[in-house]
Amino acid sequence: AQDAILTLSALLREGGLSWQDQVASFMLSTAGITRDVALNSKPAAWAKGKHWLACTTISTPNTSHPVWYETNSSKQLQYYVSDEHAAGLRMYTPGRFSVVLGDESGTAAPYSLC
Repeated sequence: AQDAILTLSALLREGGLSWQDQVASFMLSTAGITRDVALNSKPAAWAKGKHWLACTTISTPNTSHPVWYETNSSKQLQYYVSDEHAAGLRMYTPGRFSVVLGDESGTAAPYSLC
């Protein structure tokens, strides 16, 4: 396995494979997910009803370094953590969100956002 990883790393460095090629290969070989499957596609039968706990990063800026988000409609949102609550926080905080795969009822997420 280590040799395969080293070979892939060398191919990526030399331009023989793209990151997209590598991810597509892993998705196909491990879960049978092809390139035409979109994030909003119906889940496979074996996945329907399972909980997906996805990791993310939450920006936690302070008043000196706020974060600006711009939407497609050119509306902007600025937010920051007040200085009294920002003590000890890093600029980015690990987070998670969850969904039930295939649930179209609009029910609440199985786990809280954190």
